Amino acid sequence: MQSFDLQRWDAASGKWVTFASRGTGIGHDLTVTGFDSVTASRLRAALTGQIATEQYTPAPTGTAVCRTERTGRNV
Repeated sequence: MQSFDLQRWDAASGKWVTFASRGTGIGHDLTVTGFDSVTASRLRAALTGQIATEQYTPAPTGTAVCRTERTGRNV
Protein backbone atom coordinates (compact mmCIF):
# COMPACT_ATOMS: atom_id res chain seq x y z
CA MET A 1 0.00 0.00 0.00
CA GLN A 2 1.15 3.50 -0.78
CA SER A 3 -1.22 5.62 1.29
CA PHE A 4 -3.82 5.40 4.06
CA ASP A 5 -5.91 7.48 6.44
CA LEU A 6 -6.44 6.79 10.14
CA GLN A 7 -10.03 7.61 11.00
CA ARG A 8 -12.27 7.82 14.07
CA TRP A 9 -16.03 7.46 14.19
CA ASP A 10 -17.91 10.67 15.03
CA ALA A 11 -21.19 9.49 16.55
CA ALA A 12 -22.71 12.98 16.47
CA SER A 13 -22.36 13.34 12.69
CA GLY A 14 -22.51 9.63 11.86
CA LYS A 15 -19.34 9.96 9.76
CA TRP A 16 -15.71 8.83 9.73
CA VAL A 17 -13.25 11.66 10.46
CA THR A 18 -9.60 11.48 9.35
CA PHE A 19 -7.09 12.39 12.08
CA ALA A 20 -3.85 11.24 10.41
CA SER A 21 -2.78 10.42 6.84
CA ARG A 22 0.37 8.87 5.43
CA GLY A 23 1.49 8.54 1.82
CA THR A 24 4.93 7.00 2.26
CA GLY A 25 3.93 3.34 2.16
CA ILE A 26 3.21 0.91 4.94
CA GLY A 27 6.07 -1.60 4.81
CA HIS A 28 6.19 -4.59 7.15
CA ASP A 29 6.45 -2.80 10.52
CA LEU A 30 4.98 0.73 10.61
CA THR A 31 4.34 2.82 13.72
CA VAL A 32 2.30 6.01 13.25
CA THR A 33 2.83 8.84 15.75
CA GLY A 34 2.55 12.61 15.84
CA PHE A 35 -1.16 13.29 16.20
CA ASP A 36 -3.27 14.69 19.02
CA SER A 37 -5.14 12.51 21.50
CA VAL A 38 -8.09 10.67 19.96
CA THR A 39 -11.10 9.32 21.84
CA ALA A 40 -13.59 7.28 19.85
CA SER A 41 -15.77 4.20 19.99
CA ARG A 42 -14.37 3.01 16.63
CA LEU A 43 -11.11 3.43 14.72
CA ARG A 44 -10.15 2.31 11.23
CA ALA A 45 -7.31 2.43 8.74
CA ALA A 46 -8.71 3.35 5.32
CA LEU A 47 -6.32 2.17 2.59
CA THR A 48 -6.42 4.92 -0.05
CA GLY A 49 -3.66 4.19 -2.56
CA GLN A 50 -1.78 1.24 -3.99
CA ILE A 51 1.80 1.24 -5.27
CA ALA A 52 1.62 1.18 -9.09
CA THR A 53 3.78 -1.95 -9.43
CA GLU A 54 2.01 -3.88 -6.66
CA GLN A 55 0.52 -7.15 -7.92
CA TYR A 56 -1.15 -8.37 -4.75
CA THR A 57 -3.55 -6.74 -2.33
CA PRO A 58 -2.01 -6.53 1.16
CA ALA A 59 -3.77 -7.96 4.18
CA PRO A 60 -2.88 -6.31 7.51
CA THR A 61 -2.19 -8.97 10.13
CA GLY A 62 -2.32 -6.89 13.29
CA THR A 63 -3.11 -3.49 14.72
CA ALA A 64 -2.42 -1.99 18.13
CA VAL A 65 -3.69 1.23 19.66
CA CYS A 66 -2.18 2.58 22.86
CA ARG A 67 -1.35 5.66 24.86
CA THR A 68 2.01 6.13 26.48
CA GLU A 69 1.39 7.25 30.06
CA ARG A 70 4.81 8.73 30.68
CA THR A 71 4.76 11.17 27.76
CA GLY A 72 1.05 11.31 27.06
CA ARG A 73 1.86 10.80 23.37
CA ASN A 74 -0.32 8.60 21.20
CA VAL A 75 1.42 5.74 19.46
